[in-house]
Amino acid sequence: MPERASCCVVAGEVGRNGEDPRPAITARPANADVASVRTTELGKRLGLVAPIGDTESAAALRAVKQAATSRVGVSGPFTALATAPEAVRQARIALECVAPAGVGVQCHGTAPIDTLVAAHAESAAELSENVLGPLLSGEDTV
Repeated sequence: MPERASCCVVAGEVGRNGEDPRPAITARPANADVASVRTTELGKRLGLVAPIGDTESAAALRAVKQAATSRVGVSGPFTALATAPEAVRQARIALECVAPAGVGVQCHGTAPIDTLVAAHAESAAELSENVLGPLLSGEDTV
């Protein structure tokens, strides 16, 4: 990894047969000069991606999107190692914003309502049951 770079954490769902959710990242796609390191933790592949040299962060994100073969979540960019745990949290939440059986990449912060629901699933279920349920059924809530 470059010593000074704007990195993103990428969390990907490992496939049913253990396949990597973004295999082409390690092969460095021709359209982006991207450095990547990764590990597997509890059925999720966690990694850092960073542009190399003058490559822009957007190019690194395009490389992740092109390489995704399952659900993938991407954190916001960070430069300080101390903020890496927050970036891991963001990537995991973004991953949960992709439909369970889907393939795709979700970047943290690009879908605020989805992010809120994924980050607070119990509260969202309670809201749905107690507030939206009666509204949708036409019950009088007064």
